This record gives sequence, C-alpha cells and structure tokens, in this order.
Amino acid sequence: MIRLFAAIPVPTEISDGLYRLRRPIPGTRWTEQSDYHLTLCFVGDIDNRQAAEFADELSRIEMNPFPLKISSLDVFGGNDPHVLWAGLA
Repeated sequence: MIRLFAAIPVPTEISDGLYRLRRPIPGTRWTEQSDYHLTLCFVGDIDNRQAAEFADELSRIEMNPFPLKISSLDVFGGNDPHVLWAGLA
C-alpha cells in the first residue's frame, strides 16, 4: 500500500516567501523548500496497481498556469500542531 495524493509544485516566488518564514522552533522539522506543494486531492492508501492507474490519468491533464497568492497561514494538529499550511487564493 502507498499513501497517495495529487499535488502541483508551488511557484518559486511563493516558496521563497514561505521559506523565509522558517524559524528555529524546538521540536520542529521543516520540509525542504523543493517539497512545497499545493495538494489538490488526498487519495489515501492504495495498492501499486491503483497508484499506477492514478498516475497515468494525471499525466493526461493539461493546464495553463494560473495566479496564486497566500491568503492565510494555519496549522493542523490543534494543541499539538504538526503541519503548518498556507491557504492560497
């Protein structure tokens, strides 16, 4: 089983801005800037065959670029946050 989601890379000007927000916080493990992404769909745990089919379908999608800007920052995890996320508009 593989945990799968569909995502697109974040434009450099946005990832640069998010990267500059990083601060040393005890217990924090920051994601590498090259891994910043916009999650489009969380698929969940699927087998290798389904993952290959999903990847094949995704490879057929063609899109033009579109504008993005950060609209908010928040965390997942409530009182024990483990993910910092940026809302985009």
